Amino acid sequence: MVDVKYPTPEILARPVKHFKLFYPSVEKLDFLADRFMNEYLYCSDEGRTPQLIWAAMFRYFSGDPQYGFHLPYEIDDFDGVLMFKDILPGWKCDVTLKYWGGEKFSHGLVRSGRELLKKAVDWYGLIRMNTDTADEKIVKLAKLCGFVEEGKRELDFRWNGRYYDRYILGWR
Repeated sequence: MVDVKYPTPEILARPVKHFKLFYPSVEKLDFLADRFMNEYLYCSDEGRTPQLIWAAMFRYFSGDPQYGFHLPYEIDDFDGVLMFKDILPGWKCDVTLKYWGGEKFSHGLVRSGRELLKKAVDWYGLIRMNTDTADEKIVKLAKLCGFVEEGKRELDFRWNGRYYDRYILGWR
């Protein structure tokens, strides 16, 4: 049996420096929707419609248990998001990582990101986390935080009609 240590709400709210629990507001959700619609390599062409983006945001931020167990974090002063999605305690979760706070990542941000990932593993008894992205900047940040590249799907991501490789990363 896996040892799951559910954290207190206080610990969840601000578990490490640079990361705090994401509390959706209309302004933040509008900002996120705009990012997913328009930001380079954030969302593939087939999923980049207002209806699909808002449906996904409702799924991840509604708090409705029928949509799964998710834990979204805001990076610094909303410079990005790190979301643990579809958490299955004792096994795995998916991670979404988006960062619009610049091209360089501070050592403190990377250290805190790695620490947050380790805490999630400890809290929920995870043995695996997965992420994927076509954005090489996010691949770099994910690797710095402890993910390893496990492969890539060539020409699997389409953005504005152009094809990109999708990198598959895992954290164990």
